[in-house]
Amino acid sequence: MSELEQRMAQPGFWDRPDEAQKTVVLLKRAKRTLEEWGARDQALRHLEELLELAEGEGDDQLLGDLSKDLEGVEAQVSELELRSLLSGEHDRL
Repeated sequence: MSELEQRMAQPGFWDRPDEAQKTVVLLKRAKRTLEEWGARDQALRHLEELLELAEGEGDDQLLGDLSKDLEGVEAQVSELELRSLLSGEHDRL
């Protein structure tokens, strides 16, 4: 991202609108991906804390609920991984 931001800060960057637009799109995509990974990481950390508390209290119902939540976050992570793998220039429709 810093490379793209540096490129955008260069004099004359906007002189070639097509190239500038591609760079802006790449930067937005990178920022969105970073935010999505950060959100999933935060969700996993929160679930980990809750799991430790539930295990300590022996709350089986809460453990079951948290297990379902964990499966949901894992599915989101899998989707992000797949999107990362298919994010190349030739992977777009």
